[in-house]
Amino acid sequence: MRAVVIKEFGGPDVLTLADVPVPEPGPGQVLIGVEAVGVSVGETDMRAGKYPLPLPMVMGAEAGGVVKRLGEGVDPDLEGQRVVAITGGMGAYAEFVAVDVAKTARVPEGVSIRDAVASAASGALALALLHKAGLTGGETVLVEGGSGKVGGYLVRHAREFGAGRVVATASKRPAVGA
Repeated sequence: MRAVVIKEFGGPDVLTLADVPVPEPGPGQVLIGVEAVGVSVGETDMRAGKYPLPLPMVMGAEAGGVVKRLGEGVDPDLEGQRVVAITGGMGAYAEFVAVDVAKTARVPEGVSIRDAVASAASGALALALLHKAGLTGGETVLVEGGSGKVGGYLVRHAREFGAGRVVATASKRPAVGA
């Protein structure tokens, strides 16, 4: 299969297209035929060498596509389903990626794979933060940066986790470098 591989850290020029073996899904994993990937600031930092990672590697933390193969112990109904996945930081910049089934979610009808991938990491982070907050009911929740990607999800879902009132901040200030 084709994959985008980095063999050294640096700018975008270190991204190279290479032929690599198709991964085999292990127990509890699915093999996804990748149709869309997310690219985050964290991944550009990884590519630049800000974190000690083994090279060569196929980067990519967010992927969406169709389940092509199942590892041992995975529900057979998942084969052929459209899913989005958080890969754990590696492997999505490829034609196929093997991912733990627990890190996948089915993409609902009417939602494109591209839109599902664009929402995956930010939505998962917001839901994890709300879960960790341990709201007991009726609290006022302040969301700083409520117009941002994660903040928008926090504002949208805080009441579902028990918030009585949600207050958000936003700024007209342009982003750094804009």
